[in-house]
Parts: sequence; C-alpha cells; structure tokens
Amino acid sequence: MQDGGSAAELLVAGTDATYEAGFRSGDYARAEDLLQEALRRARADGDRATEAGALDRLGWVMHFRALDGNRADADTEAEESLFQQGLAIRRELGDPATIAASLFSLSLVHQVLRRDAAAAMPYLWQALDLADAHADVLLRSECHRHVGFYYARDDVQPEEAVRHFQVSLELRHEWGDPRWIPSGTFVLGMAQLGAGRPAEGVALIRQAVAESRDAGLSEQRIEGMEDWLRRAEAGESPWRA
Repeated sequence: MQDGGSAAELLVAGTDATYEAGFRSGDYARAEDLLQEALRRARADGDRATEAGALDRLGWVMHFRALDGNRADADTEAEESLFQQGLAIRRELGDPATIAASLFSLSLVHQVLRRDAAAAMPYLWQALDLADAHADVLLRSECHRHVGFYYARDDVQPEEAVRHFQVSLELRHEWGDPRWIPSGTFVLGMAQLGAGRPAEGVALIRQAVAESRDAGLSEQRIEGMEDWLRRAEAGESPWRA
C-alpha cells in the first residue's frame, strides 16, 4: 500500500477503516494494509507513539475479526502480543491516555475471548481509572461498557451493570459517531432485562435495531439484535437477577 501521508495520518485512516469493517463491511484488508504501512513508516521515522498505536490497532483488527467469526478459533496469543508490545512502548513514553487504551485492549483478550474475568479485571480497573481522568470519551465509553459486562455476568449486580452501561451510552452519544451508538443502546436494553425491567429492555433493544439500520450497520449485527428483540418480547432475559 502506497497511500500518502505520515505514519500518524495512516494510523488515523487505518483506525477508521477498522471500525468501518467491524461495524459495516466486514472487509479488514484495507485496514490491515493501512496499519501495517503506518507501523513500517513509524519505525523508519523513529515515531514511537505511532508505532505503539499501530501495534494496538493491528490487535484490534484481529479482535474484530474474532468477533465476526468463531471466537474459539481466535489467535489470542498473537493478539495479546500486539497489545503488550504497544503497552510497553506507551509505558516508556508515559502518556496516561494511551496507556489506558492498551490496558483496555489487554482486558478484552481475557474478558471477551478467553472468558476469564479474573485475568481481565486488573487491566480493566486500571484502564477505567486512567481513561476517566485522561482519555477521550470513546475509550471511556468502552471501559464503562466492559465494567458493565463484569457486573452483568461475573460479580452479578444488575443495577451496577445498568449504571455503567448508561454511562457508556451517554459517552457514545457525546462521541457522536453513529456506528457506535446502537451497540450501547442494545446492551443497556439487555441490562434492563437482566435487572427485571422487561418493558424498558424491549424498548431499548427495539430502538437499537432502528439505530443500526439508520447507521447502515452490517446485517450480521442487525440480525443479532433482532433475534434478541424476539427473545425479549417472549420474556427471555440474558442476565436475570
């Protein structure tokens, strides 16, 4: 790939291409090419911050691909290695916002792919504290979202789950990218079901389906929400108190 621009510009483009693939197209080839070129140029230029960012985002390409496919087949060790390499550089540079991002990325490997909350939460608690103090609203939203999953599934506290998912959704609205909002609405609806408020839960899941269609999200994402809407309307709850 010979796209013009600096390593940092390629990182921004590769990050957006990753989100576009994850939420809409499912085609990660361009994202990976952009990020690999960003990594190559960053190393050639001695741009350590962009090098760390490219390593982290290449891990996210792997993560989104795993979410789209069979998570049991994910190469968690390779993904974790990319995140650890990025974290090591970011610790050297000492920027708390990017350290928070890498810690959050590492928490995902354990929480989402390995289903190991005990391994995930030390990373996630650190990420949340740093993100709330230093990071942008999207990373803060993601940290609160995954703390919500912890309270929904592991240390079961339905009202804490609802609270963190609500904060996460509000931060997504503040970020303003319509690709990110439906997943926030959806998971808050799921949490309301789990907290014993089916009417609120069904309404939010129905809203998430509409938001997904308006945002042009992939049929795979929409179908998953529609399936849960049918189940919720039939009285099923994902995380019953």
